[in-house]
Amino acid sequence: MRPKLIAGLPLLVLFACSSTPSGPITVNPEQAAHDDFVQRLAEALRRPPEEDAPTALNTLEHLLPAWQADQRRGRAAPLENILTIKVVSHFDDVLLAFQTGTRERRLVAAWALGFSRVPENDLGLVSPHPAARDALVSALREPDDELLRNVLLGLWKLGDEETPLPPLMDVLVQHHDPDVRANAALALGTVLRPATAAAAGDALLVALGDAEPKVRVHAATVVRRFPSPAATQRLLALLPAEQTPLVRAAMATALGAARERQAAPELVDMLGSPREIEALAARDALVEIFGQDRGPNASDWEALLP
Repeated sequence: MRPKLIAGLPLLVLFACSSTPSGPITVNPEQAAHDDFVQRLAEALRRPPEEDAPTALNTLEHLLPAWQADQRRGRAAPLENILTIKVVSHFDDVLLAFQTGTRERRLVAAWALGFSRVPENDLGLVSPHPAARDALVSALREPDDELLRNVLLGLWKLGDEETPLPPLMDVLVQHHDPDVRANAALALGTVLRPATAAAAGDALLVALGDAEPKVRVHAATVVRRFPSPAATQRLLALLPAEQTPLVRAAMATALGAARERQAAPELVDMLGSPREIEALAARDALVEIFGQDRGPNASDWEALLP
């Protein structure tokens, strides 16, 4: 028997060697995180909910502010996954709370519905977010300003490009509450796509001149993503008189994204601003426009001015 074992050994070694990867195994961290999250979501949907509806809504009420705090620090992903799993696994309860619950429950549920999107997957998991979108859109005529703010935050977080634009634009242009208008601008920015951006053009032109700085800065952020000749001309007219540094920076960035050379003199002047946010935005915009970086000093850019 021994000769047979020895004779077979080279074949075994050859097979083992041929099945060994010839190079390092590369793992896409984003894909791995996505796959892990989808698996955990699928497991949560397979088992009975650990919490009843009131307990789940109470948990969401505490998690949402924590997510906002983490988002400001740039580390919201882990808590966002927890929120999404909880909202999706209790979706019917959250939707019912939004539609028929007390005002306090509706406030929480409106915001929470923004976390109802299930990412694309190969496990057959169906996303309930279209129902969330439709419920939120139907509430855009709510007379309760605080609830409407949360409805708009839900639409902003959901970022569904199938969201109807007219009701959002009406709120952005006409609503009396500045925080509601600001949240409408936020939501509009996440639901627009290149094919629909032109339809929102007039509303954004109005929002760029809104009396509330928060509305102006969000509108400028949207215009940066979707430049248009009309918006660029509006920014050129508004920037010299704008007083709020954050808005000036957002407008400068939008003009840079549009590569508008007519903005160069104003942007060069902004390089000398004592407000760092203005000076940095102006320099970045100039780099976008001219394709080169001549530094923070205005004198180094003057040769390029039209």
